[in-house]
Amino acid sequence: MKPGFVKRAVRIVGLLGFVAVCLIRNPSVDDLESISQLVREPSGVQTRNDAQLLSGWLDQVENSWEVGKNHDHVKSAFESVISQARISTVRIFQGDRQIAMGTIVDRDGIILTKASEVEGKSLICQFHDGSKRRAKVMEADRNTDLALLRVRASNLVPVKWDASGELSLGSILATP
Repeated sequence: MKPGFVKRAVRIVGLLGFVAVCLIRNPSVDDLESISQLVREPSGVQTRNDAQLLSGWLDQVENSWEVGKNHDHVKSAFESVISQARISTVRIFQGDRQIAMGTIVDRDGIILTKASEVEGKSLICQFHDGSKRRAKVMEADRNTDLALLRVRASNLVPVKWDASGELSLGSILATP
């Protein structure tokens, strides 16, 4: 690993984490048309074509704002986007209990996660294919609540970050 990688990764991911903010609210019926219009004709830069992804879905799902974020229709609308990220996502366990999720940031076993969930614990990471590996906290930053874990693995698929730096507040965040 290159010198300074850990500090740079925590700094970069910390900034991205703060940018990826999603406000969840229950709009009134009057708000639905204006929200639907914003989704269909968005302004600003998008990391994915959110308008195309959601506009068809809004037309197909009756009471789309009432079904909730965990409804099967909502999940299926994001399946193609999530499937790409799923291979770079791990589930983090302490014993039989899942305590966090993590993102693979380096092909040789560096995983980013929430520091407050993993400090001082015996950890197991489960990968998209079901395989499991022991993990150790390499570095943690309490100010950003981020930690880097190390697993003994190689040829992992690291996440592909959007490097444009043009994410906008309210961008949709979907997790596998």
